[in-house]
Amino acid sequence: MKQTLLYKILKRYYNVLFIVLLCSNFAFAQNPVYKAFTANDGLASNETYMCFADKQGYIWIGTDRGISRFDGRTFKNYTTTNGKAPNNFVNKFFLSPNGTLWIQYGTQQQSLAYLKDDKFVPYKYNKLIDSLLNTSVFITTISIDADEETIHIGTKGFGYFKINKNGQIKIIKTYKEGDVGQIVAVDKEKNIPYLINSSIFDTIKILDHKSNFYKNSQNIFYKNTVVGKNYSPIYYNNKINVLNICNKLIQLDKQNNIEFIDSTYTDQIININTDRQNNLWISADPMGLYKYKNADITQKPEIYFPNIRITSITQDNENGYWISTHNKGVFYIPSFAVQ
Repeated sequence: MKQTLLYKILKRYYNVLFIVLLCSNFAFAQNPVYKAFTANDGLASNETYMCFADKQGYIWIGTDRGISRFDGRTFKNYTTTNGKAPNNFVNKFFLSPNGTLWIQYGTQQQSLAYLKDDKFVPYKYNKLIDSLLNTSVFITTISIDADEETIHIGTKGFGYFKINKNGQIKIIKTYKEGDVGQIVAVDKEKNIPYLINSSIFDTIKILDHKSNFYKNSQNIFYKNTVVGKNYSPIYYNNKINVLNICNKLIQLDKQNNIEFIDSTYTDQIININTDRQNNLWISADPMGLYKYKNADITQKPEIYFPNIRITSITQDNENGYWISTHNKGVFYIPSFAVQ
């Protein structure tokens, strides 16, 4: 894109800032100034699950009626109707090491597809995944090796497995009755997968897939480890600072010992993310968006949109923010300092 995404939006909406004050699409009081984009603006649906900013500056939005891509001016939709998506229910985006955009789709998040020639192509081993997982199992984390040939898949309710380029599956099934769930963590530097058994967060276990035994939890967090959305690590100064396990926020000290536990969130934590300013953002049921400065969960968070169900927040390449909501479309916020 020749012009930045932020420039395009500012040109359209902020050259006439005095008109903004009269526009019902913007909220004030404690909330920042924002622009709401809905189906009336071309968004595939008002029910949105995730916003994702790619390296080219596009904003991707997963909805219950397809995928929308925003270029700063218009939305382009990828749906089953126009043949550009294998399913209309899309709730997660991620990038492979070579920059290919992938999606998880379906109500159980059990199917994968990747963007090729402006179309989302189903992963050729989706049927193998379906044969392994029943409808009560959710895929929580996916990681692709640097060679783009092996996909590691972590689940809630099954365990961890991986599929190579030839469709060969290696299963490490550790789920047993009574466990709350498992999640895979993959050290990107070493390409070593680990499994966190988080049935009781005080006894986090790591399964070393090479030796097949559980390791102690004190020193198992690595700088480039990736885990799933409900078991997400938050990094600060290149070390994990906060870990979200079973909707409890756990703050770790420099030795990765548990330092503080925040049990504020009695319902599901939907999304957890950080921005370039090291703020920690939480969206949780039933409503609201919570901001912890410097990812410090010992302090009270700032609360935004207390009457809206927020499903995700992401920061774009120009440091603007995009928020997906359950039934109000997506919000664009150029800065939380503008209120």
